[in-house]
Amino acid sequence: MLILALAAGVLWLWRGRLELRLLAPLMVIALFVEAGLGAALVLARESAVLLALHFGSSLILFTSVLLVALLVNELGRWDSLRDRPTPIGFRWLTLGLLVFTYVVGYLGAYTRLRGVELACDQWPICRAGTPVPGLDAAAGVNFRHRLAALVLVGGAIWLFAWARRIRRARPDLYRGAGWALALVLAQAAAGAVVVFTRVDGVSQMLHAGLVALLFGALCYVALHTLPRPAAARTAIRVSKRTASSSPAAV
Repeated sequence: MLILALAAGVLWLWRGRLELRLLAPLMVIALFVEAGLGAALVLARESAVLLALHFGSSLILFTSVLLVALLVNELGRWDSLRDRPTPIGFRWLTLGLLVFTYVVGYLGAYTRLRGVELACDQWPICRAGTPVPGLDAAAGVNFRHRLAALVLVGGAIWLFAWARRIRRARPDLYRGAGWALALVLAQAAAGAVVVFTRVDGVSQMLHAGLVALLFGALCYVALHTLPRPAAARTAIRVSKRTASSSPAAV
């Protein structure tokens, strides 16, 4: 009910913004997909694939709500920084990391739901005597997730270093990339905690929560690499011309 009310309110109050017109229906669609997958899981409890899809759809639902909240609070402030140019390579790097994070999240969910988190019972190596296992057994599923996470950490460092070089012109990208780097490092540490605590429930929730926040941070950066819709830029220019021609300005 809260999500339906939020979507209705957004479409009523800010229907002039293209991003919000897209995000509001996305929230509702993701909500019902999540509910449908939950119903399917009641009937097929042992399906690791369905459980992974359930986790993936929850990322979409969480991030769409997060972006709506951030965008509404940034209107007229940080949102206007999107009119400044963004290096095309930075945009593609952000989008690539965003997609890859989604893949890593699925791999992690699948690893959890296959019950092979401790197939690699050491960290960062797989296990004593077998630092790098084969990729076809249970340990291989776990180790692939670790390798993907390592690539993601490297990509986040690259994104942050690039954002730091352009931080004077684009402090919004620098802020978002900084959050993404902090979260991916925290996510790696949480993965180690999962191993050391032998898959304690709190460590699992921490691991899942951090990947949701990381995905949201990268979505924020991706949104800010895109220019505002033409209608939003035109509205600002018209507002400025109106203010300059008012009697008070004269």
